[in-house]
Amino acid sequence: MNTPISVSLTDSTDKIAHLTIWVFAGLTCLIISWAGYTLWQQSRLSSALHIMNTQHVRLAEMSTDLLEAAYNRHQTVVSQVITDDPFKRDEFRTQYDYWGNRVGIARRALMEAQLDAFGASNLQAQSKMIPHIVALQEKIVDLAIADKTNEAQQLLATQLRDIDATFDILVQNLRQHEQSKVRMYAQQAKQLSARIQLVTIILSSIIILIIISLGYAVYRSLRQRGHDIVAQGRQLEQAALHLTHDATHDALTGLANRRLFFERLGQALAWSKREYTSIGIAYIDLDKFKQINDQYGHAAGDSLLKIIAYRLQTQLREIDTLARLGGDEFAIIVMHASDSNMRQLIALLHQRISEPAHIAPNVNIQPSLTIGYALCSEHSMDADDLLAQADAAMYMGKRNKY
Repeated sequence: MNTPISVSLTDSTDKIAHLTIWVFAGLTCLIISWAGYTLWQQSRLSSALHIMNTQHVRLAEMSTDLLEAAYNRHQTVVSQVITDDPFKRDEFRTQYDYWGNRVGIARRALMEAQLDAFGASNLQAQSKMIPHIVALQEKIVDLAIADKTNEAQQLLATQLRDIDATFDILVQNLRQHEQSKVRMYAQQAKQLSARIQLVTIILSSIIILIIISLGYAVYRSLRQRGHDIVAQGRQLEQAALHLTHDATHDALTGLANRRLFFERLGQALAWSKREYTSIGIAYIDLDKFKQINDQYGHAAGDSLLKIIAYRLQTQLREIDTLARLGGDEFAIIVMHASDSNMRQLIALLHQRISEPAHIAPNVNIQPSLTIGYALCSEHSMDADDLLAQADAAMYMGKRNKY
């Protein structure tokens, strides 16, 4: 009986593997797009933060320059008032003009810069104070040049010192405001850097997890494919065994067929020659088998053949070989045979076969056999000669019966 061979390749495994690859590719594209967009936005924000931070650093530096220039100009006014040396006073006058010019440069730079509302308001307040401060400073300097030191010192102490201090406070407030902006943007840049690192770690982790998942899925797919290949190999081995069995055994009875019979007979003869022992061949033919087929049908005949095969097989040793040569003809290879044990075996077979057999519904018959045998008594005898002798003995038995 032939066994169907499963030749289906692992279609489902291939589909899963392909689907996994497409899902991975899609997720990878999505993650890359998302990562690119996120990094682009963060890059823009980082650039903006850098620009704004640089701007406020510059504004803080301008405020510092203005504060330094305003302070030094005030000090040169004081120096002109307290010195008695006209040459020193001229030197301080030059410094006074220099620092006044630096105040103007710093304020123009601040005016040209993009100040926020606080900075603009602060600068406007400075502008309101500048004319009064300059007028007082010029008046005090003129009094010092005219050697009116007492009047100059009185104006310095009662008016200029306070208004200059108020101006310095305004400039310090502007500088502190810009410095706070610098610290704020530096903190935001730090937070942004931390977010970028976090996003990078998350994206890397997701990609690693996807790669691991894909690798595991591919591993499982390949392992399943390997199992399928092994299973198919086993099926092929089983199929090959079945094909070999079918090629050497009778499909109806499961006994050795003519091909296997002659193969084993050749092996038995070679063994007989090597071991100097004898073998026997029993040639068996069912009696009136054609009449049974004609009367009860081929199904009944097949049933009878299977019954006969079973009964014969149960009376033999494992070292002996029973074969169906075709139709209602059987043959037995008997190892370590002698004339006496061949006769005993044939008598036993007749007795066993003659028992009633149920071959069809309500059909019971008492089968009978005709058996001829031959012994391998010459080392030169071949399989055909031995079988021919047994066949001739069987036909002689048939003639004697009828």
